[in-house]
Amino acid sequence: MSKLLPGVDQRFCVCHLYNNFRKIFPEKRMKELMWKAVTTTYPQAWEKEMQEIKN
Repeated sequence: MSKLLPGVDQRFCVCHLYNNFRKIFPEKRMKELMWKAVTTTYPQAWEKEMQEIKN
């Protein structure tokens, strides 16, 4: 990818990531936690939400 598009970051679609997580964590709570994490606008808030997912 870096040879085709130098200087461009590779990102992942949250929907695709969630579909993979859903196979292991089927409860709706995971979806809610994941969306809270990906919609935060501050690094500190993201860290807080990620910690909630880990717990």
